[in-house]
Amino acid sequence: MADHHEIERTFALGRTDAAPLDVLAAVPGVADVVEPVTAELEATYVDTDDLALVRAGVTLRRRTGGADAGWHLKVPSGQGRDEIHRPLGEDAGAVPADLRERVEPWSGGRALAGVAVVRTHRTTYDLLDAEGAPLAEVADDVVTGEPLDGGPTTAWRELEVELTGGDVPLLDAATEALAAAGIEVSTQPRKIEAVLAHRLLDDEAVGSDED
Repeated sequence: MADHHEIERTFALGRTDAAPLDVLAAVPGVADVVEPVTAELEATYVDTDDLALVRAGVTLRRRTGGADAGWHLKVPSGQGRDEIHRPLGEDAGAVPADLRERVEPWSGGRALAGVAVVRTHRTTYDLLDAEGAPLAEVADDVVTGEPLDGGPTTAWRELEVELTGGDVPLLDAATEALAAAGIEVSTQPRKIEAVLAHRLLDDEAVGSDED
């Protein structure tokens, strides 16, 4: 399983809105939209008890379903994130040793455990150029997130546009086209931030009271 650099943007969608493929198909450079592929994904997000990884913008999860099932570690880098994949393994609770080592700058070697489960019904479309080469993958996600601390379950719908061969100006053009259609960049681009908002917001409120 290969490592790669991920550059994507997430957009908020109403739960009943149609995916704005006509808008994205009209973005300069896009010549074709491939027929959709659907998948059911389930991811357990892993962190320290005080969410040190989430707070640092780092994502560590074990996901089943889809073409890239396995352990995923995502670390902020430049305009995107460096992503490392590892196989699922036989023990669902055992974080691969090298991923555990990679997150030690944030975890401090403390215990890592599941903090949330996110289930996603995903429909993906590939955007191609005139030669049939991939430019970006569009993922229309219907999401349900369950914190493992007993917090409230949340559900929403979002659109992710990830570069697969195109450049950042293409992503900027897609962002502008979606904005013109009334579809804005999400205020919570990572799913785990939305699911654990009850903890993150509470901690921010405590911090502001102390200042």
